[in-house]
Amino acid sequence: MTVPIGRFIRGIPPRSRGKDVGQVARLAELDAPLPPILVGRRTMRVIDGTHRLMAATLKG
Repeated sequence: MTVPIGRFIRGIPPRSRGKDVGQVARLAELDAPLPPILVGRRTMRVIDGTHRLMAATLKG
């Protein structure tokens, strides 16, 4: 399902210690499509893919 970026609630990635700005920048530089993110349907909270979401936002 495709959903506008603004509908998601970003949180701290559950498997990390917070956002990694370097990782976001590296992902934003890629020309290939990024893998889908996993979102809780009821809450719209990002479960997996916070850095990919941030990279997509950075790319516009």
